[in-house]
Parts: sequence; structure tokens; C-alpha cells
Amino acid sequence: MKIRFIEPGNRPCKKTIQNRFIYDKYIRTPSNGMITLATILNMEYDDVYCYGESISEIVWEDIYDADIVFIT
Repeated sequence: MKIRFIEPGNRPCKKTIQNRFIYDKYIRTPSNGMITLATILNMEYDDVYCYGESISEIVWEDIYDADIVFIT
């Protein structure tokens, strides 16, 4: 079963040199609840992945194929 978690960000991630080296004020760390649920589900299912929109871009083709999508 393919399970995906999505956490919307403040602003979409923009690929710049500054974002690679400096912790931007718009970047939030993913919520503990999402990571805890993903870790628990990963013990039972092999294909579990979390997307944090403020940290990286969401691969929508991967989301469309998922069996279950959680949005935080």
C-alpha cells in the first residue's frame, strides 16, 4: 500500500543558492505528529513518504498514485 503525507508550507519552496545554505525564516520543520504517524505506518507498510512543502517540492505524480494521502 502506498501512503503519502503532505504538510502545506507557508510559501512554496523556491530553489535558490540561499535556501541551500541558510535556514530561511519561511521554512518550518515538519510536525511531530506527521512524522510519528509515518514512522508507525512504516513498520507495517513499505511505501510511506512525507512531503513538507516549505522544505521541498511535492512530486504530484507520486501523490496521484498513492492509495492513501494524509494532509496535515
